[in-house]
Amino acid sequence: MLGQALCPICGCFETGILCEECAAELREAFEQRRKGRQCRYCGLPLISEKEVCCDCRAETECAENLYFPEGEALFAYQKTPKEAVRIFKFKNERSFGRFFASLAAFVLENRRDSFVLVPVPGNRSNVRKRGWDPAAVIVDALKEKGFRTAVLLERKRRSAALKRLSREERLRLAADCYRLRAGAAVPRRIILIDDVRTTGSTVNRCARLLREAGAEEVRFLVVAAA
Repeated sequence: MLGQALCPICGCFETGILCEECAAELREAFEQRRKGRQCRYCGLPLISEKEVCCDCRAETECAENLYFPEGEALFAYQKTPKEAVRIFKFKNERSFGRFFASLAAFVLENRRDSFVLVPVPGNRSNVRKRGWDPAAVIVDALKEKGFRTAVLLERKRRSAALKRLSREERLRLAADCYRLRAGAAVPRRIILIDDVRTTGSTVNRCARLLREAGAEEVRFLVVAAA
């Protein structure tokens, strides 16, 4: 059909970023997340009355190991949201960044003036191949919406893609993956923006760097929590 393209998720004809059905599924998943309770540390749904899930309770008994008080996720990393993130990152659907940013803007509206948004830098090899960084694309779209942003972090060296590593390897490697950019002026209150949170090793390492550089509070918002 002239003037139409195929929805990247289901293959149906669409006139925007997604077809109406897939967009509705994502919005419904987002609304369900907003209605439910999330673990304050990982953003996954809670099934008990506690504020922290079982996995995070086991890992955070020593509070000194955590450098962020809480974080949020737009989606759980499953079903349609998982496919949307996969297409965004690996099928070069950069336009999805604006869709995710529109949802993030809704979540962050009451923190617009009090926090600075900082992207978590992606794997150098993947960024070079696709020509753009997923977290940076989302942050750029949020900047267009009037949010304050800053690029403060960078990858320290080439590293394996964390998604291919075991949990233990991810935790160990994250400690040596990132560094503060030269001359970075670190604000008092920061929200880290990333695409997917798995073990939390990445956001915790980045939060630690920012806290040690002078930030008083660092939180995170990710598109999906796995």
